[in-house]
Amino acid sequence: MKLSTRIGNAIKAFKGSSPMAQRNYAGAALNRITNDWLTTNTSADTEARNDVVKLRSRCRQLERDDPYSQRYLKIIENNVLGSTGVKLQMKVRDPGGVLDKGANSRVEEAWDIWSQRENCGVTGQLSLHEMARIILRSTARDGGILVRKVKGANNPFKFSLQLIEIDYLDVYHNIPATANGNEIRMGVELDEWKKPVAYWLWTRHPGDLYSANGFNRVRYSADEIIHIYRPDRSLQSVGIPWLAPSMLRLKMLSGMEEAALVAYRAAACQGGWFKKATPEGFNGEMQQDGSQEREAEPGMWTDLPMGVEPIQNNPTYPGTSYSEYIKTALRGVASGLGVSYNSLANDLEGVNYSSIRAGVLEDREEFKQIQNWMIDSFFRPVFREWLPLAIVSGQINLPFSKLSKFAADTWCPRRWGWVDPKSDIEATILAVNNLLETRTENISETGRDIEDVFESLKEEQAMMKQYGLEPVAMPGQTVIPDKKKPENLTSKP
Repeated sequence: MKLSTRIGNAIKAFKGSSPMAQRNYAGAALNRITNDWLTTNTSADTEARNDVVKLRSRCRQLERDDPYSQRYLKIIENNVLGSTGVKLQMKVRDPGGVLDKGANSRVEEAWDIWSQRENCGVTGQLSLHEMARIILRSTARDGGILVRKVKGANNPFKFSLQLIEIDYLDVYHNIPATANGNEIRMGVELDEWKKPVAYWLWTRHPGDLYSANGFNRVRYSADEIIHIYRPDRSLQSVGIPWLAPSMLRLKMLSGMEEAALVAYRAAACQGGWFKKATPEGFNGEMQQDGSQEREAEPGMWTDLPMGVEPIQNNPTYPGTSYSEYIKTALRGVASGLGVSYNSLANDLEGVNYSSIRAGVLEDREEFKQIQNWMIDSFFRPVFREWLPLAIVSGQINLPFSKLSKFAADTWCPRRWGWVDPKSDIEATILAVNNLLETRTENISETGRDIEDVFESLKEEQAMMKQYGLEPVAMPGQTVIPDKKKPENLTSKP
C-alpha cells in the first residue's frame, strides 16, 4: 500500500471517530482497568457524617499505640508553637503614624498576665500556650475542637476560655431547613447562607463513664463558641482528622512490623525434637482438635510422640527487602501528613546538607500555613474579644472610645535557625545592606519584636557602661571612649 493511501485511511478514521470519545479524560474512563475504581458525588458533609466519628476513634488509637502518629503530633507541636508559643506584638500608632509605645506596652503586659493559668482557662490548669497546644493536637487528631468564650469569669479580666472536645458536638443531630431558613447539619445550625448561628452540644461527653449529670442537648449561640477546624471543601460543617489520608497505611505498617517481630522471635527460638520409641513423655498442651503444642523457647529441644515426623520451622521472613519496604511505606505516610520522610522517621542516613535543607524548607512552609491558620482561627478572635473586656474591667488604662485604634495586633509565631547559621547570617546582612530586606522583617522571622530587640540593646549598652565595660559598636556607629575615664598610666623605667 502506498504511503499516500495509508495517510488517507488514517485521516478518514480520525474524522469518523467520535469527538466526545477523544475529549474524555483518561481518569474518568470506564474500562477493565478502572472497573474497581468506585466513585461517589456527595457533599463534604455527607462524607463526613458517615465516617467522622470512626475516624476520630481510630486516630486516637493510633495516637496511643503508634509511634509514628505520636511523632507527627510532636513535630507539629514543636514547629508550629515551639517552646514559647505565638507572641502578641502590638502596633498601635498615633495620628501622626508614630508607634504609641505606652499603649503597646500596656496591652502586651496585660495580655501576658491574662495568658497565665489562673486567668486564661476556666479550670485554672491551662495557660494560653498549653491551650494552644491542645487545640493544635486535637485538630490534627480529631479534626477540630470547640472553644467557649466565658464572659464574667472569676478573674480580674472577667474573661476566660473553656476547651470542649469535638465529641460534644452532636453530629447525628440533623434537621432540614425550617420556616426561618435555618437548618442543622451535624449539630451546627446554619442560616440560609450556610453561616453558623448556633451549636448543639451534649451536656456531657458521650463516652464519659464518670459523669452523673443528665445526657441532654443544649443550644449555644455562635457568638459564644469558636469552632476550630481546617476545611478542605467549601460549605464543610465539621473537620476531618489530618491523620486520615495516612491512617490505613500506618495501621498496615504496624501489622507488618508486628509480623516481622514474631518471625524474628520464632527464628531465634528455633531448637529441635527428640523422636521417642514409646508414647509416654510428651507434655504438650492438648487442644480442642486433639492436637498438642508447646510454647517455643530459645534453644529448646522437645519430645515427639511415636509416629510423628518433625518438620523443621525455618522462617525466612522478613527478608532483605523489609527495611526498604518500611522506608517506602513511611514515605507515603509522610506525604499524606505533609511532612518530610526524614523528619517523620527520624532517619538522617544518606542525607547531605542540600537535600535535608530542601526537605526542611518544604516542611517549614507547611508549618507557616498552620501558624497562620491558628492565628486567624484562635489567637486573633480571642484577642479581639478580650481587649474591650480588659479595658472595661480596668486592667488596661486606655480610653474605651478609641478601641478601634488599639485593635492593632500582630503575631510573632515560632521561627527556626539553620544548621549553618554563619552562612544564613551573612546572607541576611547582605540582603539588609542592599535594601532587599528590612531589619524589621528579619527580626520578625526569628519570632521576636524589633522594638524589644532595640530596647534590649539600649539597656545592654547602658549596663556595660555602668560596669566599666567598653560599649559594643553598632552597625554604622563608632564608639568614642569616655574621656572621663582615667587613663591607664604606667611608670617609665
